[in-house]
Amino acid sequence: MLKTIFNLWLFTFLLFLFLFPAADLQAQDSTRPLRSEIYRKRKEFNFQFLCLKKALEHPNPDEVYEIYIQGQYCTDETEGFPIEVIRFKNLKTLIFSHGITINYLPKEIEQLEKLEVLILEGCSLKEVAPHIGALKNLKVLHLSFTSINELPPEILQLKNLRYLNLLFTRFEAFPTLLEKMENLEVVDFHGKSCATVPPELKKKGAKPWVRCD
Repeated sequence: MLKTIFNLWLFTFLLFLFLFPAADLQAQDSTRPLRSEIYRKRKEFNFQFLCLKKALEHPNPDEVYEIYIQGQYCTDETEGFPIEVIRFKNLKTLIFSHGITINYLPKEIEQLEKLEVLILEGCSLKEVAPHIGALKNLKVLHLSFTSINELPPEILQLKNLRYLNLLFTRFEAFPTLLEKMENLEVVDFHGKSCATVPPELKKKGAKPWVRCD
């Protein structure tokens, strides 16, 4: 029993770190409104956090709002992007963690029109496909620990994107097109490439605010 409680607590804590690494919990943190909105939507839609295998067994695909694939708590055996995910038309959150190989995002991902959170952490992703721009409702995009070194111009179509994680990627320079994204609030960036970030964007309150690790 105690082990089960501990595992549930650890799962919740790790999920928070995935969504908001190095989060500043002070009231003035610019990411706080985003966190509050996501929590509100979790309550509003009665989100169920399911592994892929369990989600595929759900009798009503329209009632599946979150899927977590691979990692410590899901042992779904899959290589590449599982096309089966497309059947969940009301999906809000899709998380791929370390241990699954996704070299590219298929064009079918355009069908996840209601997706708000997409995490592709440590998934061997080599490029961000242009059709990422079809995810008009996307607010959180995690690309940390991937092999990407550039972003397609179509990312500018993500008018609702507010948080972007580029930690431990292969960018040689800061992608300046992000400066054109009026609603983007926070970008997490890493390494020597931080030297290419405009100094004014490193200041808290900038938009986007680039946090360099």
